[in-house]
Amino acid sequence: MSGNIKQKETIPEQLVAIAIWLALLPFSGYVLKMLWLWFIFPLTNISISIPNALGLLLIAHYLIPDGILLLTKESKWSEEKGAVKAFTSWLMCGLALIIGYVYHLFM
Repeated sequence: MSGNIKQKETIPEQLVAIAIWLALLPFSGYVLKMLWLWFIFPLTNISISIPNALGLLLIAHYLIPDGILLLTKESKWSEEKGAVKAFTSWLMCGLALIIGYVYHLFM
């Protein structure tokens, strides 16, 4: 029965999650800026800076619940899952950048 009770995150776990998110923000902003320059700029002639990209990321994080893919409602956040989430976030940003770059070369 104790498996059904949702355990709350402790303060250190929340701080680790915030630290991971803050560490990923500049790289995510750079990736979004580059993807914007490759795909949106040619259509609209509107360029964005990294701070603009970070603002768009903040809007996206606000509108889309964080951790949809890796954490379910029943699962407990742990440092191991946080490390997996951080690695996955870095990997997805890097893959988006690489795939976007290759794709933009063919445009």
